[in-house]
Amino acid sequence: LRQCLHPDSVRRDCNLSHHCNTFTDIRKEFHNRFPAVDIRNNSLYAMAQHLSIDPDLRHGLGHCRSTLEVAAKLLNQGHKLSQPEVVFTKFIKGHCTASHAEDESVVRLRGLPYSALIPLL
Repeated sequence: LRQCLHPDSVRRDCNLSHHCNTFTDIRKEFHNRFPAVDIRNNSLYAMAQHLSIDPDLRHGLGHCRSTLEVAAKLLNQGHKLSQPEVVFTKFIKGHCTASHAEDESVVRLRGLPYSALIPLL
């Protein structure tokens, strides 16, 4: 959202709805619902299997449908989405090291974005 939708809206001089500033991380919500379940790296395939869903992960649309099915099954089981993630629309330029990056930061290394949550090797 921050890397595609927000910059494009600025270029076109249009305002986005407030709905475009938050999203739900389905992996965190799944972990909140099933904290004891050991799913490999919170993969969509493992979440779908645990919920008895046959995931179709051959292409992007299949990923979207499988994610939707996991979310729908969680909601049908009574789970309430409780941790919306906020999309920060502005970049803060500057230098940082891997040991000083904040948890929710996106760090650009050689022009490519990396999440600060991913350990840098």
